[in-house]
Amino acid sequence: MKIAIVSPQDSLKQAIPLFNEYKINYVSLLYDEHHSIIPMIKEYEDQVDGFLFTGVAPYQIAINSIDLSVPVEYVQHDITTLYRTLFNIRYVHNLNISQFSIDVFKTSEIKEVFEELELPFENIYMGEFNPLNSDEVTHYHMDLFQQGKVNFCITSFLTTYKKLKMEGIPCFRVVPSKFALRKTLELLILEITSLKKQEAQISVGIFNVDNIQSIMNNYSEYEVQSLKLKLYDLILKYGAASQSSVVFSGGDEFIIYSTTGRISKGLNDDQSNFLLEQIRKTIPMSVSYGIGEGLTANEATNNARIAVRRAKDEGGNCAFIRKINGTFMGPLQEPNEIEYISGYNEEIELIGKKVGISPATLSKIQVINKKIGKEIISANELSEYYGCSLRSARRLLSVLEKYDYATITSFDQPFSTGRPRRYYKLNF
Repeated sequence: MKIAIVSPQDSLKQAIPLFNEYKINYVSLLYDEHHSIIPMIKEYEDQVDGFLFTGVAPYQIAINSIDLSVPVEYVQHDITTLYRTLFNIRYVHNLNISQFSIDVFKTSEIKEVFEELELPFENIYMGEFNPLNSDEVTHYHMDLFQQGKVNFCITSFLTTYKKLKMEGIPCFRVVPSKFALRKTLELLILEITSLKKQEAQISVGIFNVDNIQSIMNNYSEYEVQSLKLKLYDLILKYGAASQSSVVFSGGDEFIIYSTTGRISKGLNDDQSNFLLEQIRKTIPMSVSYGIGEGLTANEATNNARIAVRRAKDEGGNCAFIRKINGTFMGPLQEPNEIEYISGYNEEIELIGKKVGISPATLSKIQVINKKIGKEIISANELSEYYGCSLRSARRLLSVLEKYDYATITSFDQPFSTGRPRRYYKLNF
């Protein structure tokens, strides 16, 4: 594991002992001016597993300018940092801490500290700023000092600190405490480790043509093969976006092999989010896409085939993931995408046999009800989240009510005409 520390010299001194303690390889990206940050990050992005910023300003500059592909964290100043700074000013520099300006902490945090120390804060000027606007911060402190309202200034901004020093204004710069650095470093290590574990898993994606028989009945053999080649080309581009290997297994099926991290990255890429939509617009084919995760290729392939069947059960032309723990996610890229567990549940199995509704459907109804965040659910809500017709949603809830697995709790008449909307409470 290798981490880049983006920091000025004073904060770096605090961070290096921690990296040595955790035995983490690091590279120091030192800066004096903010304009040098972006070139350094671009140079090292492919050489490190993550970035640790010791200040919020360089962090904001980086994430606003570059779409980083590795974990990134910045050290947030905590209350221990404020106590240490005030102690240093009072007892090392022998200054009265009753009249100063500060830009680092929230007003509520500063007031709380001064109340605990039983110190007055009537003459403490507390400003909260956009970390990218250092000029505004500098002028804030400078104006207060020139007006005689403060005796010194406290800032976390390196640029502001340098400018105030040049003007001869007493100024103290807040650097992260060892506690805050440790907490942030541990979080970054955890993120990097989790990402590496995720990418060690295997992902298999299976594309299966839904309407192949209809196509074969309406097109010549040459035209069918031509359509398959066009489909293969679209899937190859998708594979390139997710850095995956694509295999045409013959017939009506295409398979993608990758790591979990890479295939997920491909799903979130702008060029591949709308793959199924591109297929539908480009060629007269409907395709179901199932993604399976596993520790082995065989396990991932089995999960992918289960996910394909789940997509076809939804009517096709959609995508589902079956995770390593048996959880389903889907339909992917839909506004009402939900995650639910499909596996043996004795209670659900018994209810399903009794009422004539599949256990998978019952599980999905449960999850939809939880996602809505209310104790009751209407047929309209079930239809919207499940993706089924309103008539089907009414039938499902009516069957559950018939067998006492749902109870009508209230009615609503949103329009002056039409049947009233029923709300059900699930009893399973």
